[in-house]
Amino acid sequence: MRPEPKRNPLITVVHDLLARHHVKEVKRFVCDNNCAFVHRLVNLMPYIVRDSSGKITRATVQALHGAEMIPYNHPDLTTFLEKNGQDPRKIEETLSELRRTDGEMARAVEDVVMALLKKNVLKMTDLPKAVQDRMAARVKLRMIIQEAFDQASDNNSNDQFAASASAPHNSFND
Repeated sequence: MRPEPKRNPLITVVHDLLARHHVKEVKRFVCDNNCAFVHRLVNLMPYIVRDSSGKITRATVQALHGAEMIPYNHPDLTTFLEKNGQDPRKIEETLSELRRTDGEMARAVEDVVMALLKKNVLKMTDLPKAVQDRMAARVKLRMIIQEAFDQASDNNSNDQFAASASAPHNSFND
């Protein structure tokens, strides 16, 4: 099994709260910190409907009027799934795969947005300010990487040119 990547401390706080089923605290944390990625993490939680005795009668990923949000690993949800012929591990494995591919998906969406911007189908000002800021920061970071590659390549080319200029010239005409 692959080791877990190092988590952002804010995600760790949210994960710990979710593991202990403190949904209200997570919501308050999200509101207080205005963290978009934390909000997204919270929104991975399913909505449930309970009957008058408190047993879950329905679970969905879609928001429902009067529904309650609970973590995927909540014991009531696990019981509901198992009683209805579903393996909670399948959901957890699927969530793990979604989390694993989040970075790849984010890059794909970024590439699509950049392509739309280049073709003038979309203007940067059409995007929310937070997205504009993130896109600009990522473009700047990619430029830093490209500049480092360019400088290394230029230095290498100059070194190779200097080496070939000072090397003895072998010619049949000498």
